[in-house]
Amino acid sequence: MSTERFYIENLWRDLAGFGELNNDPVPDINPTNSTKGLRKMNWSDKFESLVRLHFTKKQNKDIDWFMYHAQNRMMMGAFRYGIIGTKKSQGYNHLSSVSRRYKEFLITRNVEELMDLYNLFMLQWHDTNKSDINMVNEAINIVLLFLNEKDNMIFYSKDDCLYHSDRL
Repeated sequence: MSTERFYIENLWRDLAGFGELNNDPVPDINPTNSTKGLRKMNWSDKFESLVRLHFTKKQNKDIDWFMYHAQNRMMMGAFRYGIIGTKKSQGYNHLSSVSRRYKEFLITRNVEELMDLYNLFMLQWHDTNKSDINMVNEAINIVLLFLNEKDNMIFYSKDDCLYHSDRL
C-alpha cells in the first residue's frame, strides 16, 4: 500500500472512531506513523494560541469545532502541498486565492472556505518566520466571521451529506 493511501485510510478510520491500521509502510511524508503525528506536523499550535487569545472561554466549543475541521483540511493539504516549512510548501503563494475564496464564501456560505482562509493566513504567518502580526489579525477576523455567521452556513461532511449549521 502506498504511503499516501495508508495515511488517507487511517485519517478516515480515525475520524470514524476506528483504530488505525498497523501495517504502516515506510512513510515518505511523516516519520511518526500516525494521523495524530501528521495532524501535529502540519499545524501551528503557536498561531492557534495567538488567535485564541482574542476570544472568551464561552466561545471555545465553536472555535474548537472550527479548528478541528481546519486542521483536517491541512492534513489533506499536506499530500498536495507538503508539510508546513518544507520547500514544496514554502514555494506556494498562500495569499493569491484569498479574495476569490472570500467571494466564494459570500456566495455559497460554505464554512470550508473560511477554514481554507484561516489556513492560508496561518501558512503565510509561518513562512514569514512567525513575524507577520497582520496574518494573525486576518485569521482572527475569519474566526469572528465564523462565530457571527455560523447560523447561516453550510458544511459538507466527508460522506457528502449536506450539514446545515443547526446540526453543527
